[in-house]
Amino acid sequence: MANQQQLDILRQGEEVWNQWRLDNPGVQIDLSGADLTNASFRDADLHDANLAHAKLDRVFLVGANLANANLDSATLSCANLSWTNLSGADLSFANLSNINLSNADLSAADLSFATLSNANLSWTNLSGADLDFATLSHTNLSAANFSAADLSNANLSGANLSNANLDGANLTVADLSGANLTNVDTGENADIFRGTKGFSSVVPG
Repeated sequence: MANQQQLDILRQGEEVWNQWRLDNPGVQIDLSGADLTNASFRDADLHDANLAHAKLDRVFLVGANLANANLDSATLSCANLSWTNLSGADLSFANLSNINLSNADLSAADLSFATLSNANLSWTNLSGADLDFATLSHTNLSAANFSAADLSNANLSGANLSNANLDGANLTVADLSGANLTNVDTGENADIFRGTKGFSSVVPG
């Protein structure tokens, strides 16, 4: 359950919030379960915050710092988190459908079982991320960096992976049927798509 005092400070805006965090560097942030639907906190400092099960649909968090934040089972559908730092964040089981995560840093993030269908993740850094059983159907992943990412069992059907970096990625049993793989970088792994669903139809262009 969210700390009401912290929630009240955050709702005063990112400038007040960021200053409060600077003045209270050792305080653990608990915003779990908070309803922040339609809120706008551009450049907010939410690193290490507990936002598990929070309602963040249509929230505006462009440029925010959510590094190592806990967003387990949170809902962020139609939210704008472009250029956001989510490195090391826990987004497992989160609903990220129709979200804008373009140019965001999701390196080493946990996105297992997350829903990212119809989302925009173009130019997003997902190196080392865990996307096991994630749903990325019809998602824009153009020029995204998936180096050393775990995409096993992921649903990438109809996704746009053109110019994406898949060097060292694990695509075991991933569904790539109808995906756009034009100019993907597979590094030295020529057999990266072998064993994926729809293998015969996902030859890179």
